[in-house]
Amino acid sequence: MKLLVLALLVVSALGIGGCSNVPRQSAAKDLEAKVFSQPEKGMARLYVVRNTTFGQFYDLAVSINSLLVATTSPRTYAKFDIPAGQYFIGSRAENYYQYSIQIEEGKNYFLWQRVTICRTVCTELIELSEEDGKNAVLESSLVVNWVEDKFINPVKAR
Repeated sequence: MKLLVLALLVVSALGIGGCSNVPRQSAAKDLEAKVFSQPEKGMARLYVVRNTTFGQFYDLAVSINSLLVATTSPRTYAKFDIPAGQYFIGSRAENYYQYSIQIEEGKNYFLWQRVTICRTVCTELIELSEEDGKNAVLESSLVVNWVEDKFINPVKAR
């Protein structure tokens, strides 16, 4: 009996300890982000969404122009209101994947953080249609960004 209790405690501890724990925004901010309103003049809105449970024990880092801006876990998304321009969006797991995107004023953009198997877990970013992107966001929760949107700017032309 003691062995059974010990085994259950170990399994419980492993299950709790292995789960991802990314900080989420309040329910009110999550609902506000899911309205998909028009961005302010000169701005666009970028959603990076991870709406699947695959790779559930791994948090994935999100960067914009090499600036670490958020972390996602399964069924979460990050939202950024950023000026129009050229951006390099990164996703880090075991690998680092970079997606180049030209953001236009007044539009919503949706990137799916796809999780795949390599030695452990790998990632890539895929641009979604507006309809598919909105559906992915609606089934996910908004994470807390590490950086305020005002510090995210497009790549400067050389």
